[in-house]
Amino acid sequence: MATDVHVIGIKSMYMGAVGTAFASLTNAIKNPSADALNVNPTAVAFKEKFRENEAYPAILLKDSKTGNIDTLTWSVLDWDDATMKKYLGGANALNGEAPVDDHWEAPIESFSGECALRIDWLTGWSWYIPYFKYAGGPGGGGGAADKMEILVVGKIVQPETGSSFERLATPK
Repeated sequence: MATDVHVIGIKSMYMGAVGTAFASLTNAIKNPSADALNVNPTAVAFKEKFRENEAYPAILLKDSKTGNIDTLTWSVLDWDDATMKKYLGGANALNGEAPVDDHWEAPIESFSGECALRIDWLTGWSWYIPYFKYAGGPGGGGGAADKMEILVVGKIVQPETGSSFERLATPK
């Protein structure tokens, strides 16, 4: 029987500009859905090779050398304007030249973002990812017992210098 097993849960998640120092990541992700973070070291369904110009569902997330998809995914329950812009791009609708609150419009082009990511766990440890590429989209069900969420998927990217992934003690 394993004695070194740790049960973990997310305490909080933070995003910032690519390369932001670990302790400086203080912009919390609003309302990540309970039990929403999934770590997928190799998504088997996407291991097959794709030809040039062939439809590919996650082209930004494909490792060009191995063809593997290494991802983190999570769900967000907030649908406010700032959250929509962060994960889906777009902007507030305009009334003349003034932006209108509570009226978001999707971008014409596909959107993806880049950030530094910190995940604090209840165990007292944190993950620090200095360069993370992500994209989001709406998902969920429309039934009375279902929830509509923003589903976020992203890939850890190797920065020009330093490590792509670190585990550190959570700051007090």
